[in-house]
Amino acid sequence: MRTFRQLLFALSLVVGTVCAQTAFQDDPVNFYVSDNGTNDALAQVNKFICYMNAMAPDKMVNRGAYVANIYEDECDVDDMSASDQAAAKPTSAQTESNSGSSSGSGANREEREVTSSIIEVTRTDENSPMIAKVWVNIPGEEADPEDEMSSAFPPMLIYVKGTQSAAPSATARFGEFKMEMTYTLAEAFAPPGGPSMPAGTDIGGAYLSATENEVVFKEEMMMAPPSGLKATFSGNTISGVYNQMTGIWDESTQTGSPIQLVQKFALNDTDKVYCTDFLKAYKLDFENLGADGAPNRTDYTPTGSDGLTTDSACYSTALDEAQRTVHRYGVYKADGSRLTLGQGGFPMKADVTVDGATQTVHAYADYWGVHFPSRFSSAVKLDSDASPTIFTKEQFLGETGTPPTYTIAQANAKIEKITRSFVSLSSLNGLTALMFVDGADSFWGPQFVSLGFAAENAEYQGKYTHSNQTWTFDKKITFESGYTETAITPITFTNAKWLETMKKTFENGPGAEDDHTEVRGLWVFSPDSGNGYDIRKNSIENPTDSSGTNGIIVRTTETVTPTNFPAELHCVQQCLTATLLNASIQAAVDGAAGATVASPFIEENFEVLKGTKNAEEKGRMFPGILATNVKKYTTSGLRVLDAAGTELAVAASVTSSSQLKGAKFFWPWDGGNSFSHELSYGIGTGPLLAEADLAKVECKKNTDGTYQDEHPEFDAGAKRYCADLLMDPSVDVNSWYEVRVGPNSWDRQRFLEDQATSAYVVFTPPTQLYYDVWDETKYGSDAGKTVSLDYQGFGELHGIPGEVIDTRTGESKGQYTEEWQQYYRYVQRFLIEPSTAGTAPKLYEGGSSTTTYDVKALEGEEWLLKKPSSFTALTMSGTEADLPAASVLVDVSPNGEAANQIGAKPTTLLNDGKPAVIHKEVVITLD
Repeated sequence: MRTFRQLLFALSLVVGTVCAQTAFQDDPVNFYVSDNGTNDALAQVNKFICYMNAMAPDKMVNRGAYVANIYEDECDVDDMSASDQAAAKPTSAQTESNSGSSSGSGANREEREVTSSIIEVTRTDENSPMIAKVWVNIPGEEADPEDEMSSAFPPMLIYVKGTQSAAPSATARFGEFKMEMTYTLAEAFAPPGGPSMPAGTDIGGAYLSATENEVVFKEEMMMAPPSGLKATFSGNTISGVYNQMTGIWDESTQTGSPIQLVQKFALNDTDKVYCTDFLKAYKLDFENLGADGAPNRTDYTPTGSDGLTTDSACYSTALDEAQRTVHRYGVYKADGSRLTLGQGGFPMKADVTVDGATQTVHAYADYWGVHFPSRFSSAVKLDSDASPTIFTKEQFLGETGTPPTYTIAQANAKIEKITRSFVSLSSLNGLTALMFVDGADSFWGPQFVSLGFAAENAEYQGKYTHSNQTWTFDKKITFESGYTETAITPITFTNAKWLETMKKTFENGPGAEDDHTEVRGLWVFSPDSGNGYDIRKNSIENPTDSSGTNGIIVRTTETVTPTNFPAELHCVQQCLTATLLNASIQAAVDGAAGATVASPFIEENFEVLKGTKNAEEKGRMFPGILATNVKKYTTSGLRVLDAAGTELAVAASVTSSSQLKGAKFFWPWDGGNSFSHELSYGIGTGPLLAEADLAKVECKKNTDGTYQDEHPEFDAGAKRYCADLLMDPSVDVNSWYEVRVGPNSWDRQRFLEDQATSAYVVFTPPTQLYYDVWDETKYGSDAGKTVSLDYQGFGELHGIPGEVIDTRTGESKGQYTEEWQQYYRYVQRFLIEPSTAGTAPKLYEGGSSTTTYDVKALEGEEWLLKKPSSFTALTMSGTEADLPAASVLVDVSPNGEAANQIGAKPTTLLNDGKPAVIHKEVVITLD
């Protein structure tokens, strides 16, 4: 079971690694069992074991003390419910078709917290135990104001002593080892209601040991209840007792309470089953701490309605019965080496002053920008400041000479370049398609009704099947009272039927030769790929053709570096002004939570009738923006200026999306009735064109020079532009720009400036790879789909469509839900399996390239599915008294007995104190 397989990481302290011939064979695989009590009980120790594994101690035996930097986000197995809930939020095809720019999947990268530790690994000879001494710096944490169960915690210095006496064997599956940990304050701290404690004070500790037939874990810590686990091995069975932290929510008072559970468990590896049973529960009072600094505990009896149960439960541990999702995939070339991009991201560091003291800030720069912890925001000085902070690149193995240095430049907006390419209609085979149908519209409504849709405006979900060139829509989607999917009698039509039905002929002159026939295209959004597809007449008539003449346009986005900022751009549709933007932002800051504010967009730059000549037509969409309404933007340095010469920027005082209080505005094209956008998500313009490209999107004309669509409100001769022509393959505009502004760091793009060359560093953008979903017995309706994926560097493969599951039962709740529950998770609908397994396909490049890549799941989560209630539970005989006592804790800090101390942090370090290891990778040359 993977619960205990996590403990195997501890062996990396002392057991040398035998490397395979290729990275594909050698890269380790790690899956974590989520929502499982024994794993939750070991969460802290698993984190420390991950830290030690990331220090590469097996490669550094007897080499002296060294510094290792660890990325905390790769060692945290956190509650993902918030990000999962966001992923499960429904997406409307209508809003997607009018939403403007959107940031890439990596654009909202979280800040990378770096833990810097010192480690020394020694072994006298082959017959002696291996000793690892570790000094781990843990940054402090601020209380989450939105989580009343959270509290602030100070920075810690943790002392760790690991001793390995025997390697794993047939009689001792984990070998013989122990880890002794002592937590001390790295700086003075005053707990709520308690006296101030000086730096160096012991505030807790932990103990982990493995012997031939037993694993013991114990942890005590200030402001936390004691926790522990004891597991005993007997043949193929593991049984024991553990503590688990959880919580309950009182709907009547709208308050939460932390709960500690004591449970017993048993695991049988032969039967592939894991069972757990309730022993005891305590309600924790963090407002009142005991003499040991731990919260007071009172007995608590679960009610069932509080989400807790006293019933026993059994789960299958068979891999083929587990629900699994993958967080990191490795992609490999034919020779087994990792697929790398050109200029990849890299870590760097700088010294800054915080409250009069010098601190080191670790940063990471990549294609999506420059990232460092927000607590250093005021301390890090930008390129525009008088004395900018200078960062030094952390060098890797093979990099020699003086490391390069950089400063950070920050814009108040992000400029993105949009480039269009073409795919065939047949490539959409099987992809989920969302389409908004104007069934109640007097113009196209009758045609939609002829196809089988209802005479109402509604959204439908279906798919395209290439083998018979047929569209099938079998669900109706509504948003009126939350997101709802309703199964309907399938509405089916062929490409030929669409072309025959969805057309209108306009008489534009005295002869038939002047008549104009318009065939309406399909606009669908696929949540599988995250792309919208404007499918025109030519594409429908030539479904296998991906040329610029007959293909469907697909947009790719890249962030523009300042060196390549265009001097001026022209906005036809969806245009911002600095005045309107800041009025909306200020209204949000000053207003009530969830308020509706005025739109930041200019109203005349939307293809919507104003009702100036016919009040009944107000709000109706009609193509065309007057040339006199086109707005010109310019750039100056890092700034984007509107037509008045004012910078497009959110006020500098707005540094967090929370300041906007969830305020929203309604889109002007919607008439301000239905579709809204939350300001905190950021705001994007429509397409911004070079002046030479404006003429190419002038609305189409007849042979006599008149516009094909007679505008109900514009003068016949007034020049006008139709932005939707950018979706016409015959129009020769293959790239344009969009601008994003917002309160978030990813909307205030940071760039890295090389101090030696004064040039901005240009990082390689993600590359697009494709995967053909296979095996219908496993993946059902997804089988046969071709999915486009973003590869953003090793371990970063994104774009696999997902669904919501109930982790208690494994039941799918569909792709979207607005009724989120704490036991829901958003998981991938299919796994990309190793191409060496049977006939599983490889990843491949698009176009004419024949290059393919192997893939391997590296890290992820699993959920165990419950055994039926009729299953006979395993025998569980543990009691609360079996939990390890506090006496197992050993103080290895300078405060402990001399014989146990590992000593103060060493000052003589390899590599002159610079990191010798950066998260598993040795970055110095070893003898």
